[in-house]
Amino acid sequence: MTLDSRDNWAIAVDVGGTFTDMALYSENQHLKIYKVPSNPKDPSEGVLRALEHGANKLNLSLGELLTRCHTFIHGSTVATNTMLEGKGAKVGLLTTKGFRDSLEIRRGMRDDVWDHRAPFAPVLVPRSMRLGVEGRINAAGEETMPLNEAQVIEQTQALIASGAESLCIAFLHAYKNDRHEQRAKTLIQDYLHTNQLTLEITLSSEVSPLIGEYGRTSTAVVNAALLPLVSGYLSRLKTRLAQEGLATPLLMQQSNGGVIPLDYAIQFPVSLLLSGPSAVVGALHYLSALYETNNLLSLEIGGTSTDVTILNNGVSSVAESLSVAGYLLTVPAVDIHTIAAGGGSIASADEIGMIQVGPEGAGADPGPAAFSLGGTRPTLTDIHLIQGRLKEGEYANGFVTLDKRLAIQALETHITDTLGISLDNASYGIMELANQHVRHAVEKISVERGIDVRNFALVAGGGAGPMHGAAIARALNIPTMIVPRHSGVLCALGMLNGNVQTEFILSCSEPLSDGRMAAIDQHFDRLAKQAHDFLDTLEFDAERRTLQKHLKLRYANQLWEVTIAADDGRPNATTLRERFEAAYQQLYAHIQPDGQIEISTVQITAIGLLAPLSIAPQEQAQPSAQPASHRRIFFESTGWVDDVPIYQGSDIAYGFRATGPLIVEEATTTIVVPPDDDIEMSPTGDYLIHIKGAPTS
Repeated sequence: MTLDSRDNWAIAVDVGGTFTDMALYSENQHLKIYKVPSNPKDPSEGVLRALEHGANKLNLSLGELLTRCHTFIHGSTVATNTMLEGKGAKVGLLTTKGFRDSLEIRRGMRDDVWDHRAPFAPVLVPRSMRLGVEGRINAAGEETMPLNEAQVIEQTQALIASGAESLCIAFLHAYKNDRHEQRAKTLIQDYLHTNQLTLEITLSSEVSPLIGEYGRTSTAVVNAALLPLVSGYLSRLKTRLAQEGLATPLLMQQSNGGVIPLDYAIQFPVSLLLSGPSAVVGALHYLSALYETNNLLSLEIGGTSTDVTILNNGVSSVAESLSVAGYLLTVPAVDIHTIAAGGGSIASADEIGMIQVGPEGAGADPGPAAFSLGGTRPTLTDIHLIQGRLKEGEYANGFVTLDKRLAIQALETHITDTLGISLDNASYGIMELANQHVRHAVEKISVERGIDVRNFALVAGGGAGPMHGAAIARALNIPTMIVPRHSGVLCALGMLNGNVQTEFILSCSEPLSDGRMAAIDQHFDRLAKQAHDFLDTLEFDAERRTLQKHLKLRYANQLWEVTIAADDGRPNATTLRERFEAAYQQLYAHIQPDGQIEISTVQITAIGLLAPLSIAPQEQAQPSAQPASHRRIFFESTGWVDDVPIYQGSDIAYGFRATGPLIVEEATTTIVVPPDDDIEMSPTGDYLIHIKGAPTS
């Protein structure tokens, strides 16, 4: 990529568990990517290391790189890791008197109804730190008992004396009327100011203004637990980048697939729990437009996990809640199905001689055995190296070196010697088991929802996705696999194709009927004003903003809702019913033709449009490319194959076509093309792999 003094660029940095990825997109539609190891103890070091590495490769100083940056987007695992490791702040909870145990009672339901012995996650706020306050708002939003203001201060003093590092206020029916929560916050802030104290405060009505006491309280408590650590990290990173020359506001990747200014993210860190993985939606929309297809399945396999996402009829699925470390969070999030299967997943043999792959992983430290960093147990990365898919030597710009001898030693010590089987059988079994885990993950988000994946293309991302992708596509009869040239940094690319996005939500309980549509229109108008005010503060003009309307509907007396679009002006009850029943039929394979339908939630998504990603295509086809080397590789369908061609991605250009078996070694990933599958390169530098025996797309 040629850069000159007039170029400006967007930068995306995605901090993962093993590597930190950076993508730099210039105004002349060129892209550069960089990958460095993460520092789990201090993620900001990974950010700075990636920036310094990129600047060095471009012969720039860090200051020059940041000064010429017009958009900076960051995806971080800090919030997720804080919850998974149980390192959140000590939270004090103020709730309505008589309801202090709602958080511990939960909903009384289990993810697996057959497993009634598995313990719930420890309650995040112990009972001694949950205190009640007199005052009552009823379900209609009417005050039936005034807030006891003196008691608010008394209970706050008690929580501070008990060591509270963050406060959460979650009063009954605050989703309908937040007056008591807002008043309590004002009283506490005045008390803290008077006594020169500092304490973060979270209101449930601001974090999750939804009906459902437990979900709202749980979400608010998690936000309170995250606030001190995450806000501290983000504030320090903001200061450090500004000192180094970054003048543009820092944007954070959210769980909903959009980005948000840093100052908003600091207030609501619970929205960052899928920061990073959710950015794959941006990449899918980019590929959807590029290849004129609305049906894509994303399979991203990194060092620690496999993330599967779907774009169905041009729409990315958004879940209304998610669970992290066993805690329910009622915040919008990209519907990502994640399993613990990645390059660092450890293979082991259990006490009865069965091979297991994961969920335990080697992480970045010590990493796979082949990394020579102290790891001694075999991982999927070691198996790929033993089977010849990966070569020995340096990877990730020299940050990692693979040693095949150490990989074989780990497999022999923990599998082959223990079970008395050959090295080939052990590696084959481990790879087949890993592929089965990944296949089931894809089926979970597609086939189990009534979606025919034969009409989809599989997008393989992550460092390991293109090594497993062809086997998964063949098993599911998916005809085409798309491997973006920079698939190893797929989420960082997705960040560059995202938009500012946030949701405005109002809980209600309205029957679906033409007579009540006027009330629903009023709710939409109220939320639309809030959405436009938000976009006004960020200075998005009329051409760079859009609002999306949705309703959550359910049959009367049911617990779960179905979300449908309501964007076309003022939709009538008949149209909404048809949409609801179509979605319900696909999800549950039946409907209630005469059933009464209720509207439970009105939602508007405010979107501020950023410049989309657009890679400059290659104009001249260069179909010829020669293998850089050959080596012996193991394929599941054929066993060992001698003299398999190994191509360097830098030697391949638009127009290249070949038939497997072959390997393509790219800067951030390795692409495995099994025997008889065809591969070609598109004008924008992506690899298209056509799976033998799958239906024609």
